Amino acid sequence: MKQKLDTLWFGMIIGLIMPVVMLYLFVQNNTFDGFSLKAILDLASTNSMIVKLLCIAIFPDMGAVFLLNTWEMWRACRGVFASLFLFIAISAIFVVINS
Repeated sequence: MKQKLDTLWFGMIIGLIMPVVMLYLFVQNNTFDGFSLKAILDLASTNSMIVKLLCIAIFPDMGAVFLLNTWEMWRACRGVFASLFLFIAISAIFVVINS
């Protein structure tokens, strides 16, 4: 079973889904009454808080890298790193646009 999951694509899927779920949970637990998710993300993008939110969202990926490294699933670990670099690139784009 471990050999079937040790693929680059499995790691990328895990690396892309976990930050989205973490961001959603973080925003839902730290919202003010009356604001929708879209309104919060619009406010965050105008105040360059989106970079901070993306940094918080990638914490589960770091845990996934640790676990995959411990289980010696090297290809899946590379996939998670690839998705981490994608989120870092998105953060850099937002920094350039908002500066």
